[in-house]
Amino acid sequence: MSIQTIQTDPPVVRQWRTDFKVIMKTILKIYLVSIFVLLVSGCQKEPTATITNGDNNGTETTTTAVQTSPSQQQTQIPIFNIDTNKVEQVDFIKKSDQQWRSQLSEEAYQITRHKATERPMSGIYNTVYDQGHYTCKSCNTALYHSNNKYDSHSGWPSFWQPIAEENIKTISDSDGRRVEIICARCNSHLGHLFNDGPLPTGKRHCINSAALHFVADSSDISR
Repeated sequence: MSIQTIQTDPPVVRQWRTDFKVIMKTILKIYLVSIFVLLVSGCQKEPTATITNGDNNGTETTTTAVQTSPSQQQTQIPIFNIDTNKVEQVDFIKKSDQQWRSQLSEEAYQITRHKATERPMSGIYNTVYDQGHYTCKSCNTALYHSNNKYDSHSGWPSFWQPIAEENIKTISDSDGRRVEIICARCNSHLGHLFNDGPLPTGKRHCINSAALHFVADSSDISR
C-alpha cells in the first residue's frame, strides 16, 4: 500500500498571495475612479476666453473662464412668422415672475401667469371685428387673425382657428374637463379650447382680451 503526499504552500506564501490579490484589486479600483473623475471634470469644464493685451514690448495672453448662466442657454422653437409667412426657429422666451409682473398690467399678469379669467363681456376685444391680427400680450407672437374671429355669445373673444398651430399649445386641465391654450413662445395662459365652434374646425378658441394685443391690418395675411 502506497501513501501519496499532497504538497501545499506554506502559510506564509498563501498569506502573501491573498494580500497581493487585495492590493491589486485596490489599485485597480483607484485607477478606475481616477479615470472617471477626469472624464467628469472634462465634461463640466467651463468654456474659456482668451484676452490678448499687446504693447510695444510684447504680447501678454490671459485665459479666463467664461460664465454661462442658465438664462443665456436659449431653447429654439418653431414659430410661424406672419411677416415672412414662414415657420422659423426662434428663441423661447423665459422670464422671472418679477420680470413678467413689471412688464404687464396687474390684470394681464394674473391672467397670463396665474391662469385667471376676466369677467365675461368685460374684455376690450370681445366685440371688436376690425381687420388685423392679435398677438400675445407677453411676447408679441402672432396668435389669431380677425378673419377667424366670430361672435360666440360667450362673452369672450372667440376664434375658430389660430394663425398657425405652431404658435399655440394646448394642455388638458388637471381635472380633464377643459383644454388650456397657451402661447407656444412664452407659455402665457390665453384661454381655453372647446368643441362647440363653427365649421370648418368645429373649435372655439375662447381667449381673454387681457392676454392679447390687437394689430390693425396692413399687408399681413392669415395662414
